[in-house]
Amino acid sequence: SLSNRDKNEYESLATAVGTTIITTSKNWEYTDLEALLHPQVRDVNNFEHLYREGTKLGGFDSCKEGEFEKNAFPEIPTALKYSGICQFKNGSAKVFILFSMLKDLNFVVFTIDMFPIEET
Repeated sequence: SLSNRDKNEYESLATAVGTTIITTSKNWEYTDLEALLHPQVRDVNNFEHLYREGTKLGGFDSCKEGEFEKNAFPEIPTALKYSGICQFKNGSAKVFILFSMLKDLNFVVFTIDMFPIEET
């Protein structure tokens, strides 16, 4: 079973992911996401695929399954990668987020992308 520290850490990671997805899909506007981004990645062109693919998904509903991977990006030792399948108003998508936790439960996002899953 998870220790309290692990539970708290997991909850803060889950909150970071949820906040990022909710913020991204609220209006599907880059300006909403920009505040969460690391200054070096703040450029709408970095998120072209996200907005082209994501807009049709509509608002965020929930993420069913997901996992966190440490050491996913050697250039940023503190970075964590979230991969999961999330439900939106108009379908589901594979979601990938690369982010780092900061002090006081804050976090910074390096990248987020979504790949809609074709419903069969």
